[in-house]
This record gives sequence, C-alpha cells and structure tokens, in this order.
Amino acid sequence: MAIYHRLISPRKEHQPLEHPTWAFVAAAVAVVLVVCLLVIVAVLHRTGDHHAAPCTSPGCTEYAKVLSDTLDTTADPCHSFDSYVCAGWHAAHRFSVRIRVISRALQGMIESVRKDTDLPPGNQSFHQKVSLFYLSCDDVRREGHNQVSLIREQLQSAGIVWPRLSGEPNVVRTLIYLSVELDWSVVLKVSPLGHSIRIDPAVSFWWALEENERRSETMRRRQSFDLLKAHFSIRSDEASIGFKETDAVEQAFLPALAFAYDAEDNTLEQLPSGSLRESQWIRALADFNLPVVPEFTTTNLGFVEAFLDLYERYGEAETHLFISWMAVRYAGMFANSELISNHYDSGNPNIIRYRHGRWCYTLAYEYIGDLLFAPYNAHVYKATVRRDVERLVRSVRSELAGRLSTKAPYAADSSLTIKWSSMDTVLSALSIGSPGSENSTALAHRLPNMTKSLVANWRAMWKALGSRYERIFFRTFGRGQEFSFAAYSASRGDFVLAPHVLTFPIYDIGLVDAVKYGAFGGMVATESSNLAFAHYYKNTNVTNVTLSAVEDALKCANRSSSQLELSDIVTSIAALDIATTAFRDHGSQLAIKDANYLTPMQLLFVSWCYLRCPGRSEALSDGCDGIVRHIPEFSRAFKCNIGTPLNPPDKCTLF
Repeated sequence: MAIYHRLISPRKEHQPLEHPTWAFVAAAVAVVLVVCLLVIVAVLHRTGDHHAAPCTSPGCTEYAKVLSDTLDTTADPCHSFDSYVCAGWHAAHRFSVRIRVISRALQGMIESVRKDTDLPPGNQSFHQKVSLFYLSCDDVRREGHNQVSLIREQLQSAGIVWPRLSGEPNVVRTLIYLSVELDWSVVLKVSPLGHSIRIDPAVSFWWALEENERRSETMRRRQSFDLLKAHFSIRSDEASIGFKETDAVEQAFLPALAFAYDAEDNTLEQLPSGSLRESQWIRALADFNLPVVPEFTTTNLGFVEAFLDLYERYGEAETHLFISWMAVRYAGMFANSELISNHYDSGNPNIIRYRHGRWCYTLAYEYIGDLLFAPYNAHVYKATVRRDVERLVRSVRSELAGRLSTKAPYAADSSLTIKWSSMDTVLSALSIGSPGSENSTALAHRLPNMTKSLVANWRAMWKALGSRYERIFFRTFGRGQEFSFAAYSASRGDFVLAPHVLTFPIYDIGLVDAVKYGAFGGMVATESSNLAFAHYYKNTNVTNVTLSAVEDALKCANRSSSQLELSDIVTSIAALDIATTAFRDHGSQLAIKDANYLTPMQLLFVSWCYLRCPGRSEALSDGCDGIVRHIPEFSRAFKCNIGTPLNPPDKCTLF
C-alpha cells in the first residue's frame, strides 16, 4: 500500500524521485527496440536473407539456368572451386565462357545496329551510316550477299587475275594498289606518311597464318584451293594455274615470312639503302601520284627484308603469283557465306557468327573508332542502366581508394594521383552517342552514305577518308585490343570500359547485386587494381616501403602452385577482395530463385569464377582456385575449414 500511495500521490516540488517515471521507462524501452532493430537490419544486410525475396527477373531466371548447367554440386568448393563452378560448362562446351560472352556481345551490337537502317539511302543519319557499314559486313555471312564479282573487279584493277597468271606481273604496283587504292593490303602494307613511305607487315598476314594452322594437311589446302578457284574463275574452261604450282609458291614464301613475322619488335627504323629496288618503287609511287620520298621506314625490318630476299630469289612471276594467291585468300573472308565458312574451316553457324563477327567488328572499328559504339549505347545504355553502372563503379573504386588512403604503407605514399571518384574516363566510351556528347554527330558529315554492299561501302569509306581516318576518328582501343575484344583499355591515366561489357552474364539490369559485383564489379576492380599495381611497382617516385609491400605480395604469390602470372595473381587477389567488400558493405543481399542453395556471397564468387571457365579445347585449370584461396570471405562463405586447399593458413594480400 505504501508503494501504491507513493505512485498515485502528487509529488511535492523539488521532492527527489526514488524510482523512474513510466515515461522514462517507456523511452528506455523504445531506445532498446530501435537499437535491436538496427542490429537486425545490419545483420540482414551483411548476411542476407536469401530465402526471403529471391529474384525472379528474366535476368535472374536465365542466370539460374546458367547455374544449373555449369555447377557440379558433387565437387567440394573448398578443395576445387574450378571444378565446382566450371565442370558442367567444360564438359558440355568446346569453347570458353569468354568466347560465348564475346559472341553474345557481338550479336547484341548487330541487333542494335539493325534498328538504325530504316531510312532511305539518301537521307542517312550518323547512326545509320555507322550501322549500315557494320551491318553490310556482318550480312556477307548470310545467303544473298555475294560480293565475289565486285571483289574480282577490284582485284583486276590491282593486276590480279587469279586463277589465271598475269601477263605483265608487277609486284610493287600490285602491293601499292592493294594498300593505297583498296585498303586490302596483303603481305606488305604500304603507307605514305609525310616525307616517308612506311612498309609494314599487312594485318591480313596474321589471318593467313591463322588459316594455315587449320590447313596443315595437303588435302585440306587442296579443298580450299578448289573452292576459291571455282568462285573466282570467270569461265570453267579458261587456262588457269593449278594447285601444285600455287601450293609450291606458298610453301616457298610463307614459312620464311612467318618466322620473320614472329620476331617483330615494333621498332621504327629506316630500310637500308639498296635493300629495295628503289627506282622501281619510285616509278610506281609516281604512277599513283604519290610524292617521291627520301626514305622508306618499317616497324619490322626482318619481315620486310625476308620478303625482299624471297622476291629477289624467285623473281617477278612467282612472287606476283604468291601475292595474288594471298589476296584471293584474304578476299575470301568477305566474299560470300560459302567462302567465309571455307576460310574458318567450319560449317558451324555459331563459330562463323563469332569469328566473322569479330573480324567485322575489327574492320568497322578501324574506320569509325569509338563512334562505332554509338548505336549500341543508344539502345543499351539507358538512364536506369547508367545510374546502376555508375553505382557499381563508384562503390568498387571507392573501396580501393579507401584502402589506399588509410592502409599502410600506401596511405603515406602520395605519388598515386588517380581520381578514383571520377567516372569521366571509365565510362567515356559508354557515353558516346548520348544526348549532349560532343562526338555523337559532329563528325557525321565525314562519313559517306552507305549501301547494303560491303565492298561498295568499304571503297566509299576509303575514298572519303583514306589514311586520314587515323587522325579523324578517335580509337580508345588499340589494334590488338579491338581484335581480342578487350573489356577495357588504359587511357588518360585511368582506364575505359568497353560498352560490350554490359552483356549477360557480366551485367544485366535485372540481375542481383551478387552477380553484378562478382562479374562486372570484378572487372572494374581488376583493372583498377592493375593501375595501382603498375604505379607502385614501376614508378620511381614510390617509396621503398610501398615497393617492398608490393614485392612481398609477389613473393607470396610465387609460393603458390597456380599457373597464373605472378602479377595477375596479386592484382586478382586484390580485385576480388575489393569487389567482395564493396558488395558486403553496399550491395543488396538478394539471392536468385531456384538457386537458393547459394547465399548471395557464395553467388558472388561463383559469378566471378564462371567468367573464367574454359571449354573442352582447354584443360580445366586452377584459374579460380589460385585466387580464392587467398580471400578470407571465400572460406567464410563456403565454410572451408582451416588447412583445406582453399583455406590455407598463410594468405597473400595486396592493398
């Protein structure tokens, strides 16, 4: 009763309280509840309730099918993550996941440009000119786009009448014509450059070597010869060269040139006086209204001299036959569907689509440069995608920047000046063609109107631009990068992402963050780490302490049994750890329906590794194992006991 009396009786002023009021108790309870709620939210954010709201978007549904096809759930991920992730793909596919992704990206680019080819030929927009040029190349692999008669006409202008022998062979004139008039250079590319003539190995020579690897047997070379002869002969009864003579010339020239080609050192130097028949070259240059120049230069002196020696040894007629044969073989790559299949020695439409698509991409990019991305960007890089991509890039790069600014010894080293928060360079190729971009239409008038014919379009492009396209159209990606379909290229002290990285399964707006961070985020983290590593390892301004930390990481990687390059190991370790942390701290922790046995963090590692899966043409290696064994989050995600192959006690770290 005394307690009850004190509770209901009014308190005198200044009378001290002996017990808390109900209001105070309620407030305290509320604070406790809020704190508990925040803890629960934080735990859910970090661990993810992947059973609560699985993703059912089209992208997630397709990725669930990917997981079903590739994962080997009988394999222990703590013993061989490569087997766990890649065994299914490796058993079912000849080629790697990377080739499948490139093929899908090429198909995406073609589908985008097809949407820009509806206006009349005389009223073509910038996007249509770009699209029609690219599309006319891709369409040659389809029926009804035969270019043989047009090609034959152009080759005859160069003095090539194969399969007949030329009555007046002129090797130098033919080489110059193929380079200067057609941009179809074979063996040698002749380029007038100011006060010099540059003579280099033709790009097409690489394609010839690649084809020869597929035709080591005489019978297969004979089959290719017969098919080319059937297509390029004007009449079936005309006198023509036979396989025996043609193959003998090829075997005399090609092996020696291939040996010299492999020894290329890319050093620009002057051809020694007397190595050329200079008077013959000077007369030929004058015939093309090209200035007589005081010097001839090259980036592969060994190759040019090897050709000139063969030219001297075998004479005009046989050398011209070799040049003619190489030109016809090269032209077969863009003549018609049958000859394209012959060149790649395959009737598989998927292989043809990939290989011919890669060649067309290279050709179009050589002429148009980064503007080739404009039609693709217009259809793919929408506002929602742009915001999502920026979010991912910013999250990953901020994680790296935070480490470099706070962790010793990098925090004390101010020599690295990359603006990690800037999107300008990284996403510059994706911005081409967007509203307000400076390069979207400013150069459109430089491009001629296009038709449905590749040969006609190629000729129109070359006549309109000539060698000037080297300076007019900016190319972020170098020749080797464009051919390999590189995902990024170093530029302006940073790197540029290629637009085609926004291809499933690297990226899809509907995919869960676990996949986005593992695949796309992993790429961003890898190239960002490469930049930082290159700076700290090669820059003379780096402190000795910082350099020592990088060297320690390399020494640690050297103790690994991985077949990867040491620099690739340490930058991949850093990149995967960065992507993992960025996802853990900033990513949405959702799983994929029908893949609920994978937690979001497990899914991140799977999506990262999946892009590295080889096909049957390669051995199933340790491309993933060599990296994940050094990531603490991996062993936690898959509950790998300490001492298991992928949870060693000693792990390598960088950044």
